[in-house]
Amino acid sequence: RGAVLRDGTTVDTANPRVDVTWEHPVQPERRGTAAAGADVPNRPGTQPAPFVYRKLITQRRVFANCLSEQIRPSGHPPAQPRQWSEEETQLLKQFADQVAIAIHQASLYQQVQTQLTERMQAEAKNRDQAMLLDVATDAIVVRDLNHQITFWNQGAARLYGWSAEEVSGKAAADLLYREAPSNLSEIYQTVLVTGQWQGELTQLTKTQTEVTVASRWTLVRHPNGQPKAFLIVNTDITQKKLLERQFLRTQRLESIGTLAGGIAHDLNNVLAPILMAVPLLEMQPESAKRQKWLNVIETSARRGASLVKQVLSFARGSEGEQSLLEVKHLINEIKQIAEETFPKAINVITYVPNDLWMVWSDVTQLHQILMNLCVNARDAMPNGGILQITAENTELDESTANLHLGAHAGAYIVITVADTGTG
Repeated sequence: RGAVLRDGTTVDTANPRVDVTWEHPVQPERRGTAAAGADVPNRPGTQPAPFVYRKLITQRRVFANCLSEQIRPSGHPPAQPRQWSEEETQLLKQFADQVAIAIHQASLYQQVQTQLTERMQAEAKNRDQAMLLDVATDAIVVRDLNHQITFWNQGAARLYGWSAEEVSGKAAADLLYREAPSNLSEIYQTVLVTGQWQGELTQLTKTQTEVTVASRWTLVRHPNGQPKAFLIVNTDITQKKLLERQFLRTQRLESIGTLAGGIAHDLNNVLAPILMAVPLLEMQPESAKRQKWLNVIETSARRGASLVKQVLSFARGSEGEQSLLEVKHLINEIKQIAEETFPKAINVITYVPNDLWMVWSDVTQLHQILMNLCVNARDAMPNGGILQITAENTELDESTANLHLGAHAGAYIVITVADTGTG
């Protein structure tokens, strides 16, 4: 016995019902065996001999069933087993080889067809996904770990002006920035460590026009977990930022209006010594007393110029420009404005530690926020009181950051504006 179609051998079984090859005739294909039965007719009262099974390809569960018709439809069993000639044996071997090759080729063809179908389906799915990405209004960009562009959707083409063919393989920083932002390397490291980053970036279009985008970065990984690329989704917020700047400018003008009374009073105090000193100088000859009055005039003039300069600087502003900022200098400037423009009955106190951290912020916006809080405090103390401005370093963990919209765990500065008024 043996596997004819697999090994090129034959088995001659005189009695299929007794031979061990047929011990389990119901599932011979599971054993992967084959047998050639002698042309023995069925005995009266017995079941027909089972078919000869052969498991050709286990993985694909393809089977070959061979059945040879009986040579004699009736008669008596031969006295001796059928003797196969060498020619018959060789013919069976050749037939087995040809059948095995044909079925194996058919199996390979089926595998190729299956793989081809799966590949075509995957390519169609990728095309559908790419079409969906192109429909998106956001700019979707993929960079490899060397920051060369590997994907650029139609949204990116509309926003920046370059087609996908123009930017493919090019360094993103060379296209989108005149000078790379100082925090760009920090963004890369944050994405590699945490897997994501989001914030605002100012970039360039093909026509060298600046656009402001809300940028969201995600790290794409290989199946083994190793970093593969950066997926970046940019939303154009240029018009939104323009409207915000216009709103802030209007707010500043309103703040100047609320401070006008204090400014006018302070300017009167500045001009009064000058107006008093001029007639006295006309009456005084060259003397030490005259020099004293000149010093008073100079000091008052400088103070008035400084006050006007602060007001003009606050009115003009420079929105949208973020930079490293020392908050203690900003608080000192707010204190000076408050002392010069608020009623003298309001005592302004500040506390800033020497080790206060620097922050990355828009100085004009932060200045305006603090100024608005101080004006509210002034209005709450019509009869005078204490206005206190303090700052301190703090660390936010994940649970605390989740309580504040848009906040992330990390280092922060807390600025407190407190007053002793009502409300």
